[in-house]
Amino acid sequence: MVRLQAVRRTRTPDLEIMTTNRLVMEDSAILWRVKLTNTSATKKTIRVSIDTDGVRRDAMGGVQLIARSQEFAMNAIYQFFDSPINGMDDARVEWELSLPPEQYREIRFFMKAGIEDDETQFAAPISWFESEWIRAKTVWEDRWNDALCTWKRVFSR
Repeated sequence: MVRLQAVRRTRTPDLEIMTTNRLVMEDSAILWRVKLTNTSATKKTIRVSIDTDGVRRDAMGGVQLIARSQEFAMNAIYQFFDSPINGMDDARVEWELSLPPEQYREIRFFMKAGIEDDETQFAAPISWFESEWIRAKTVWEDRWNDALCTWKRVFSR
C-alpha cells in the first residue's frame, strides 16, 4: 500500500478528530482536511480555532492567515475554504460547528510557503484545492508504480 498522506486520529467519548494532509506535487504547499465527528447520541456544538503570528484577510471565497518570518525571509499563507466566523481578530480563524448525532463536519485549508517580499500573495479557489487533493494521490501512485516496475525489471533478470 502506498502512503501518500499523513493521517492522525484522536477520540474522546463523544468526538473523533481526524486530520489528513497531502503535499502538493512540485510546489511548496500542504493540503489539510480536518474532520470532526460527533460519535454521541446527542447534538454537540464544537468550537475550533487556529491562531498565528500574522494577519487575517479575505481571499477568493475564503479567509487567509499570513504569517511572516523575518528569520527565514518567508511567508506562510494559510487559506481556509470552509467559512470561519466573521469578525475575529487579525491573527485568528474560528468555527462554531453544530454536529447532530453521528454526523461530521470538515474544515479544508492549505499552507503555502513563499518569499517574504513577494507582494502577490497566493490565493486559490476551492476547485484548486480539490483538484490538487486528487492529483497528489494520482501522482504518488503513478510514481510508486513506476518505481516498483523498475525495481521488478532490475531484480528479475
